[in-house]
Amino acid sequence: MAAPFLQLKISVKRIGIIMLLYSLCRLLFLLFNINYFSGTGTGAMLLSFVYGIRFDISAVTYTNAFFIFFSLLPFAFFANWYQRVLKIVFYLFNIPALLLNCIDLAFFRFTLKRTTADIFYLFKVDNDVKNVLPKLITDFWYILLVLIVLVFIAEYLYRRTMERNVVAKEGRNVLQFFAYTVILVVVAGLGVIGARGGMQLRPAGIINAAEIQNEKQASLVLNSAFTVIKTLFKNELKEVAYMPAEECERIFPLRHEYHKQPLLRNVNVVIIIMESFSSEYMAGMSGRKGYTPFLDSLAGQGLLFRNAFANGKRSIDAIPAILAGIPELMNNPYITSAYSGNRISGIAGLLREKGYSTSFYHGGIRGTMGFDAFTKAAGFEQYLGKEDYGDDKDFDGTWGIYDEEFFGFFADKLSTAPRPFLSCIFSLSSHHPYSIPGKYKNKFPEGSLPIHKSIRYSDFALREFFRKASSSSWFDSTLFVITADHTGPSDNPRYQTRTGMFSIPLVFYMHGSSLKGVSLEMAQHIDILPSVLEILGYDKPFYAFGNSIFDTSATHYAISFLNNSYQFVSGDYALEFEDTASSRLYHYISDTLLLNDLSRAEPAIKKELETRTKAFIQLYNNLMINNRLRGRE
Repeated sequence: MAAPFLQLKISVKRIGIIMLLYSLCRLLFLLFNINYFSGTGTGAMLLSFVYGIRFDISAVTYTNAFFIFFSLLPFAFFANWYQRVLKIVFYLFNIPALLLNCIDLAFFRFTLKRTTADIFYLFKVDNDVKNVLPKLITDFWYILLVLIVLVFIAEYLYRRTMERNVVAKEGRNVLQFFAYTVILVVVAGLGVIGARGGMQLRPAGIINAAEIQNEKQASLVLNSAFTVIKTLFKNELKEVAYMPAEECERIFPLRHEYHKQPLLRNVNVVIIIMESFSSEYMAGMSGRKGYTPFLDSLAGQGLLFRNAFANGKRSIDAIPAILAGIPELMNNPYITSAYSGNRISGIAGLLREKGYSTSFYHGGIRGTMGFDAFTKAAGFEQYLGKEDYGDDKDFDGTWGIYDEEFFGFFADKLSTAPRPFLSCIFSLSSHHPYSIPGKYKNKFPEGSLPIHKSIRYSDFALREFFRKASSSSWFDSTLFVITADHTGPSDNPRYQTRTGMFSIPLVFYMHGSSLKGVSLEMAQHIDILPSVLEILGYDKPFYAFGNSIFDTSATHYAISFLNNSYQFVSGDYALEFEDTASSRLYHYISDTLLLNDLSRAEPAIKKELETRTKAFIQLYNNLMINNRLRGRE
């Protein structure tokens, strides 16, 4: 009878090895991202490790299901050949899981969320992978080093679990097979409970980590294998019916039509999207040392929206939001989702109907993140990238053409574009690995973060573009909209909160126009499309999420989605919402670190924001699923 229980004992030891390594990964994750967790007490940190065991058990159960099953079968378990097969299975599933945890040692600081399954979709569509991957491996070499060390630890401990020939000596009998069967049934039952993360009604999800700890510490409680598993194959939305459809459309009318006199008539429009330009980096926005002197000065001459938010945390999220008013409210990017073929109302397509020529510029390789395909779907006639620039001496070696040169190329092209024109340019030099041309090696001082130097360079490139453009015949009749795609790495706790991590600049500028001053009106990426159309006096009906920020009759808000939960910001309050968990309400203006949950103190406000959040989710999901982003046409 010893054999079945000995096999169970050895299997438990081997699963214990992986559990130990997951806790070690959590410790490394904390140490590598210690600034993000600053202000969290030691007790809370220790609790995060304890609570994290639940999510580790779930991930380990999923990834080791085959290993556990084959470890407990009544075969000659201790025969050498079977041991080798089991070890291969053990490493085949656990090395990728450990790699995912190691990746977030470095990349969490860019997205402020654990890696999810969208990483596979990005690799699927992004033609830059062959260029970027070697650079990423070089810059983040320690990820592979940590993984190798973890595998050595696993191998050392695994070998100490080896006990040979016990089963072979005992032989087989009915009682033994009964014991094997009982053990398999019991382990299978425990495995189901472990994979579900407990015996609660619904399996544990990413959001449950925030229930146990706050939003910030939830990232420490989780592990990256769990977050990938929980988001794998979940790119499709579900239809919901929180309320009658008419009520949703009353709260968020998607049909827009403007009958006012245009503020600007027949002017060109240039949308400039600056890579990773957080509000934090602007002295005029953060009140601290800034790295964008030109953008600060331009904001002082134009109309600056101080309360502006991105709708996503990735470049691939920003393009649909800014150019087509589609926020990213699912785990996988819209561009790579099952809904990417939906009919949409892009700003370029709408303005082409009014005689505008349209173009999109990005200094990266054609096909980067599917931008070329999406911009075509959004109505852009031309897409110009690295290949169209045509001179690889200005290639940064990773992403594409340096900003200064590509912005100059952009300015030259606009001078020959048919007018009026709508054109958009997306910068790239402030993307990791933050390359700047060698000739400027000593021109821009370092900041407290590696990105700061490249932010200074990209801001300089923006200045050079405006210097060159200002002497062009089209400059005085052009509306410029300058924003960021998303926020970048942060060393300021205020910008590491759920609201702060989406805070971006938004500037409307036109030389000699009345667009001046500072607005405290809330704005978001999906407001850009209707706002530009209202300024231009676009007089046809169109459908879009968001509102014109110049519409004083509209209720302004900002919505975003991260770690399977929604954030809805309106007025002075921010609601964190997930329909299977309790919502959290914060007065984000006074409580800048989001420390005080006001759910009980302000039940009426919480209920109102929950209703509005549900209405938006219902509209978004159902319109996306039924391909009705352009109404019932």
